[in-house]
Order: sequence, then C-alpha cells, then structure tokens
Amino acid sequence: TLLREILSGAPKHVTARNVLGLVLTRMGKFDDAEREYNASLAADPSQARILHMLGVLSVRQKKYDDAQKYCERAIALSPSLVESMVILGFIAHQKKDNAAAEHWYKRALGADPSMPRAQLAYADLFFLREQYSEALAYYEKVVAAVPGHFSALVQSGLCAQRLGKPDAAIAFFNQAAALRPDSWMPPYNIACVRAQQNRLDDSIAHIEKAAPLVPDDVNLIEYMRRDSDLAPLRADPRWSGLVTKLRSPH
Repeated sequence: TLLREILSGAPKHVTARNVLGLVLTRMGKFDDAEREYNASLAADPSQARILHMLGVLSVRQKKYDDAQKYCERAIALSPSLVESMVILGFIAHQKKDNAAAEHWYKRALGADPSMPRAQLAYADLFFLREQYSEALAYYEKVVAAVPGHFSALVQSGLCAQRLGKPDAAIAFFNQAAALRPDSWMPPYNIACVRAQQNRLDDSIAHIEKAAPLVPDDVNLIEYMRRDSDLAPLRADPRWSGLVTKLRSPH
C-alpha cells in the first residue's frame, strides 16, 4: 500500500516501482510484477537488472523465448551479469541445445568462477552427458562453497558410484542423509550401491528405510523394477518377499 501511495504521487519513481515488482513476484503475482517492471523500464530503459528480473519471471512461467530476449538485452547492457548468463544456459538446456548451454555456463564461470549456481548447472550438464569425472569435480566445488547443499551431495554420490567408487558414494549419501533425514533418496541410493556390491542384506535394509519416506507420487516398486542398479537384488529369492512387504500398509 505504501509503495502504491508513493507511485500515485510520483509515477516515475523507479526504485519504488522496482521494489513493488519484487514484492509482487514473491507473492506469486507475476503478471502484476511484470507490469511494474515494464513501467520501470519505460522510465529508465538502461536497467539491466530489471531486464534480468523480467527474464526470471518469464522462466517461472516457462515462457522461455521471452526470458531469452530479456536476458540477452540485460547482458547487452551489462556484459558481466552472471545471473543472466546462467538463465540463458538453463533456457538452452530446456531447448536441448547443450552446446549453447555449455557456452553460457562457461561464460558465467569465466566471469565468476566461484558462483555455486553456475557450478551446479555446469555439473548437471556434464552428468547428463555421462561425463562423471567432470561432473563430480563441479559438484564438489558446490559442496565446498555450500556444505549443506543436498542436491550436490546426492549427485556427487551418483557420480562416485558410476565411477566405481562405492565407498566415496556411500560417504556422500550419508552426508546427504544427515542433512535431510526425511528424504528417501540417500537410503535408496545406498541400497543401490550395496546391491551392486552384492551386499543384499544391507541393500534390503536401506530399501526398507527409504520406503516410508517415499512421496505419494512415486511408485517405489515400479521404480525399483526399472532401476538397473538393483538387478542383483531382483535376481535374489528375497526379492518377492521384499515386494510383498512393501505393498503391505506401513
């Protein structure tokens, strides 16, 4: 209300309009926020940061072409705007243009080598390419910068597992489990590692630990049936009993 009172008396008050846009964004009123930011740009078209915010709004609404235009304009005004580079990399990835995604992530890291968000995005790109050593190197940079980064820890574990480093994988998954004891992913992934090691008692124990934590939109049994890491467990006589137990009400 105070911001609107200010703007009623000074319609070209750029700062007030930008703050109002941010407030509306946090309230989820994206269309209203977009109007405020565009009004701010009409008063001062040189605001790279506001163009970036319009890009963020467009990404949240999955309007990727609009987001790309906003972020490209932002970088044209402010060539070192790393956040817009990361968004352009994300958009390229959504469009399955991995070469363009890599270009933008590299450029972002060239401008700010220590930016965790850019490191994480680049790591994810390497992971999708099955370049696990490169992915792990960047995930570990994220963990070093943000020790409580759950996703980076889980992904580090997956990379270590695929690189044939089961002990390192277990260590990453245990760190993730300590951070998020409510998540099914760490114990499930430990079960996968143990199955690959043919330590099936331990694998089953971790599946049973993960089961009560699985969200309603995940069918754990079907997930397990499709998971190649659990092939040794599916070949074991105890598999059918495990499935029956998982189907029973907790």
